Amino acid sequence: GVMHVNVAMKREGERKPVTLCLAEAIAEITLTAPVSVPEEQDSIELALTIAAEVRGEISLRLKATSQFAGQEYTVDSSAITAEVLPPPVELAVYPAEIQLSDARDQQQLVVSGVDAAGQVRDWTRFASFALDQTTIAKVDGSRLLPLADGSGTLQVAVGSTRVSVPVVVGRAQ
Repeated sequence: GVMHVNVAMKREGERKPVTLCLAEAIAEITLTAPVSVPEEQDSIELALTIAAEVRGEISLRLKATSQFAGQEYTVDSSAITAEVLPPPVELAVYPAEIQLSDARDQQQLVVSGVDAAGQVRDWTRFASFALDQTTIAKVDGSRLLPLADGSGTLQVAVGSTRVSVPVVVGRAQ
């Protein structure tokens, strides 16, 4: 699987590009290549690949390399910890059908699922949402907001497990 890590940097003095990589090699976690953060950016999202068999809490550190006053320097981050959950094998989205009835209507979505161990959990914050008809509604986090009358399908995914939810928007203008 892939774990997304948002990295924020505190810069002082002269701004130079920063190169980020894993501080130590971990067999089950990889960053495909060092990532360069341009001098005008203070944050970046890294995509780490995690071996399928990894479960439970993981801990890693990043190494930042840059230059200051013509000298190269390296700084290690504090530990980043995360829990790696087994992916869901079954998902349910609530509500199972969405009807937005006017321009001020909105719908909060909840994604529930069962993992391979039979454990039920809330997957809403891990879900991705994609609407096939982007002219009728927009996704804001886990909410759906109307834009124009019409119908479509919302694809909800956590990992490789997906669910389709019908969407109908009326009186949006």
